[in-house]
Amino acid sequence: MKKASSILLLFLLIFSVSALAQPKYVIGQKTAPKELTLPEWQQYKELQTNDPLVKISSFSIRFVLYDRDMEIVSTTSAISEEMYEGIELLSKMGEDPRDFYIDKVVATKNGKPIQLPQHKIHLVK
Repeated sequence: MKKASSILLLFLLIFSVSALAQPKYVIGQKTAPKELTLPEWQQYKELQTNDPLVKISSFSIRFVLYDRDMEIVSTTSAISEEMYEGIELLSKMGEDPRDFYIDKVVATKNGKPIQLPQHKIHLVK
């Protein structure tokens, strides 16, 4: 029994360390922000991660406006003008909660494809 619990503990430790090693999104000076204001969002030009070896080649943002799912795609790591406009509309006319998601990220690390998780951001006034 002691051996089984030791093995389980080892797996949990490996899993938690690998979760910590997962690259996190960086928007401006904030790593994995949970909340942003509209001015904070508007000042950023590019989606990045805290790992300099990760290169983002495309991503989307998703949000709900007037009960309709909206998705805006960027085919680079740059935040597009349409993304700025979409989040501005969400800020002005969206219902609470004013959440949006960074989603469908295509990225590589050392030339190999990697998966990055969806990230939720709450837009605050």
